[in-house]
Amino acid sequence: MKLPIDIYDLKARQLPAVIALAPLLLLINDFSSFEKLSKTLVGLGVVCGFAYFGQQIVRDLGKKREDNLFQEWGGKPTTLALRLNNNPVFDEMTIKRYHEKLSPIADKKIPTKEEELSDIVKADLVYDSCSNYLRENTRDEKKYKLLFSENISYGFRRNMLGIKSIAVGILLIGVAITSIKCFMHKNYSNNDVIAIVSSVVMLVFWIFLVNSNWVKAAGYRYARQLILSCDTLGKSKK
Repeated sequence: MKLPIDIYDLKARQLPAVIALAPLLLLINDFSSFEKLSKTLVGLGVVCGFAYFGQQIVRDLGKKREDNLFQEWGGKPTTLALRLNNNPVFDEMTIKRYHEKLSPIADKKIPTKEEELSDIVKADLVYDSCSNYLRENTRDEKKYKLLFSENISYGFRRNMLGIKSIAVGILLIGVAITSIKCFMHKNYSNNDVIAIVSSVVMLVFWIFLVNSNWVKAAGYRYARQLILSCDTLGKSKK
């Protein structure tokens, strides 16, 4: 019997937790021998266990960070991608074409360019409603496979940014413990070198790659695919 696996939970929530907790394995190996496989396996089990039970924490931290990101970006990616003015995803002619398709599908009167300029808050409420409609009607993961993939990518990056400080803290503690051990023993082992080098590489990844722009890029890709779904939804409405 196959166990039910939520791919979104696995890739967007559990995977960030595993990546953040992975340095604990390096620390376990650093204080043991690579030949003692049992310790490594136990450590792996502990990390995966914490990752599984910590997925809700990862989600909450990611959602909390998301609110700040939306303020920083000037709105949700899906909302910005529906605007006629300063659209970061589509040119004006293309988004007008999708407005024409979206209006009868979502049963909403889409604001004109002038109406949007005169009352952006009101216009964004319409765009948010349209985005919600599209999301609710594109939940078929097989039919909208690319959209689902982009949603996972955005969720993964958002959650990675949400737990960034925790991940960096774990890495810094690991490097500090290993460095103190080497200093006290006046020598270092292969495990020490692997632990420190790996931790530094991961620190570079977390500090320089995991940032607002990294998440925003995925958000715009998701928004684009969501709006493109109008093509398929429009056909099914006929």
